[in-house]
Amino acid sequence: MHYPKTCDPTICAAAEVTRYAIRGVAVVQHDGKTFLAATDGRKLSMVLATPEGDDHASGIYPVDAFVAAKRKTFRKTPEVSLSLNGKAVVRSTDSTKEFPAMEGRFLDVANVIPTREPVLFSFSLNAEFLAQLAKATGSECGGVELTIRDFGDGKPDSGPIEVRPIVAGQTVDNASFGIIMPIERK
Repeated sequence: MHYPKTCDPTICAAAEVTRYAIRGVAVVQHDGKTFLAATDGRKLSMVLATPEGDDHASGIYPVDAFVAAKRKTFRKTPEVSLSLNGKAVVRSTDSTKEFPAMEGRFLDVANVIPTREPVLFSFSLNAEFLAQLAKATGSECGGVELTIRDFGDGKPDSGPIEVRPIVAGQTVDNASFGIIMPIERK
């Protein structure tokens, strides 16, 4: 299975032992494409992947298999491959390690992912800046509320966006806040 080296499909996988079926990375199909999906029940990541050879287009595989493949890649081991075909097999020029597929039923991603229509508006943000503002303004959970104002130009992404911290499960008004500008797309 090939996927961009800049992506890490394991980050969103559940850490809790009791959430067994979502403690791994699932190979799923969506819109005619193959993705490596991971969720903890609050967030879902979908990493575009390309099956190679005898890779299966389904199954749940342990996070450890992806960690082992990434570790080999960081060591600059030539020819690292990750095969997902009923078991996860990490092969490099100097070793092979197998991980059994996981049992269970993964989240039905088709019922979670919103349809493409209707889109009210869309904008791009620097996630690192957003995380820094959450910390700077005192968010207890890392969560923030974004407020986008209508500046009368018909473009919701043209002005600054207010960032307010979430404390004790609620947005805090009249307290600390931040401002972030959307990333201009060309």
